[in-house]
Amino acid sequence: MAQAATISVSTFSYADWNSKVGASAVIEDFENPGALSGTFENGDALTGTSTIKGELQGGISTAVGTFTSLGPIGSGTTCGTFDLNGDGCHQLALQKDPGQNGQGNIVPDNGLWSLNSNDTQGMAWVADLGGALFKSVVFAIQDAADAGQKILSITAGGQTQTFSALPNNNEQLVFIDFGADVSSATINIRTSANDGFTIDGAAINVVPLPASSLLLIGGIAALGGVARRRKAKQTA
Repeated sequence: MAQAATISVSTFSYADWNSKVGASAVIEDFENPGALSGTFENGDALTGTSTIKGELQGGISTAVGTFTSLGPIGSGTTCGTFDLNGDGCHQLALQKDPGQNGQGNIVPDNGLWSLNSNDTQGMAWVADLGGALFKSVVFAIQDAADAGQKILSITAGGQTQTFSALPNNNEQLVFIDFGADVSSATINIRTSANDGFTIDGAAINVVPLPASSLLLIGGIAALGGVARRRKAKQTA
């Protein structure tokens, strides 16, 4: 029987983030736009100099999988900052500080970059490492569900965690344990209308290979070396 995921949300601290990010984790902090795959809405490359932040054309591929919008809303002051074509906001935005409406970088402490929901209905993260197994993910989220009746929900592995009425510029830490080893997982982060937020420090905790597998890999590599040496002698 499949095990259900558990979703834990707490006030962000670097100590807590570090404690939940394993030694073998793959981390995306968005600090190197040139390593991301995507383009800005106006066609500029993420490494270009004419655009340094703004709405993206579509999803963005990262070291920890892909991020896409859950749907357009099209207005709001966050959108007004990142909309590059003047046609409303339909996609996520890559943000470079200074912050926007209480949204911005969290990880690392002296960093500049984060991924903004851009006043859309939120974002879907397909966590994937190209086949490597993992059991949990961690990420930081800023300015979620602040003011009035704003609500944010996080859904993964058949479970949903919802929170609301948080203070402006709040920073939360989300830890999701899938209860079993998986090779891919979808995390939906859905928000109320025009309630922008950023995520940062997204990490996938890779399941370490068993010692027996490491020995097998080492043995195969050693055999490959012997075969190459034999071939070199034969052709000498």
